[in-house]
Amino acid sequence: MDLTDGDMDLALSILEELGIDKRILSKRKPWKLSAGQRKAYATAMALASKAEHVLLDEPFEQ
Repeated sequence: MDLTDGDMDLALSILEELGIDKRILSKRKPWKLSAGQRKAYATAMALASKAEHVLLDEPFEQ
């Protein structure tokens, strides 16, 4: 998935709406994030890609 700078800005905005502070992401490697933070990050990146369809498998499991 190729994201532009605009897509990254959108992803960060979505993360903010999901309650994830972008400062947390900038200080931690992806594997150091909690499971919930990783799910939120993956969801934000998928939504920011502006794909016509996004398939989610139990996205609201928590």
